[in-house]
Amino acid sequence: MTMNKVSSLFNTDYCIRIYLLGEFRITHMDGTDITPSSAKARCILAILALSENGEITRNRLTQLLWSRHAQEQARTSLRQSLSLLRRMLHFEENSFFTIDRNRVYLNKNSVWIDLHEVIHNSTELLGSTLFNSPSLSDLRTDTILQNLKIHDPAFDDWLQ
Repeated sequence: MTMNKVSSLFNTDYCIRIYLLGEFRITHMDGTDITPSSAKARCILAILALSENGEITRNRLTQLLWSRHAQEQARTSLRQSLSLLRRMLHFEENSFFTIDRNRVYLNKNSVWIDLHEVIHNSTELLGSTLFNSPSLSDLRTDTILQNLKIHDPAFDDWLQ
């Protein structure tokens, strides 16, 4: 299988790309890195990208990311992180990231997620001799979310 054939397996018609394999990062479709500087904001997006349906309750986010804080302080911190994500993702212009009173949503049909593409195309990739090349073998063995360390026991347990 040629590199062009492998590239054609991956849909590129998305406004943002979320990379979970190796180090977590987010890019615009033009390649510009838009990864939030805040570790908690990155964690929120990673949790949404890895969730089954792209949504999670605000309460669960506070439990995962601020488990050692008082409930009111955790809620305030969550609001600050969500506000940062709204600004960074141009909330008003995009429908892929939605926040309401109780939940946070990521429309996973509107964003490209590397792990989902690998899973979706695994049969063709695994049968390819190109998959044994060093760059793709790294993809198979890298851990997920290597650079997301927030030192919260609840998040660490979830990540395992």
